[in-house]
Amino acid sequence: MTETGVAPRFSIGSVLSVSIGVLVANFLPFLMLGLIVLAPIYLYAYYWPTLHPDMPQPGMTALIGFLEYLATLVLSASLIYGTVQELRGRRASMLACFGRGLELILPVLAVSIVVIVCVAVGFMALIVPGIIVTTMLWVAVPVAVIERPGVFKSLGRSARLTKGRRWSVLAILVIIAVCSALFEWMMRSVVTPRTAYSMDDLIPLFIVMWIISAFFAAFGACLSGVGYYFLRYDKEGADIDQIAAVFD
Repeated sequence: MTETGVAPRFSIGSVLSVSIGVLVANFLPFLMLGLIVLAPIYLYAYYWPTLHPDMPQPGMTALIGFLEYLATLVLSASLIYGTVQELRGRRASMLACFGRGLELILPVLAVSIVVIVCVAVGFMALIVPGIIVTTMLWVAVPVAVIERPGVFKSLGRSARLTKGRRWSVLAILVIIAVCSALFEWMMRSVVTPRTAYSMDDLIPLFIVMWIISAFFAAFGACLSGVGYYFLRYDKEGADIDQIAAVFD
């Protein structure tokens, strides 16, 4: 059983409900870490027209998207530690989470880059292979953080853990993507100025998008951490104390 009282059986509902509980219990530290990690990217995006006046909009969108996705995966190194501690009934401070993230930044960064390349190649080949690769590698970062087997072994381990559960993983990812897109669209309609005369007019929009991205990045890290635990329990009978022993 988890501290939330939900049996650790992998299903869409159980992963979502437990992840929401973890995020609510750690809302401020998790959100603050998300804001810190994403801040350089949003500053870069804001000053993009000044730094790269000749770069076309599609190039900016692609690069910023890549950097944001990479930062989100790296953020998971910190928040997965906090998620595991919450699942075992302990509360990790923001500094403790940040410290763990810094300790593992290089292996997690390496795994994150390989994951992004694999997913990108899958989507360039055809949409379906990209979706399959995304679901296969969903828990590669938690594996790298907790088991630390190395870059490519983390990917293989993730593929084995998600085997037989990938439709559920896909459903979770789709639900979060749709919720994120809808919320972002609603907030954009509220804060986007009708006429922007300068970049200063867009500051409220950048701030709102930064907060939304940090929130969903934190939630995504909770989901992958909880999902990893439930998959381990389902397939190997590993309880949360066994999984968290690496942090002791």
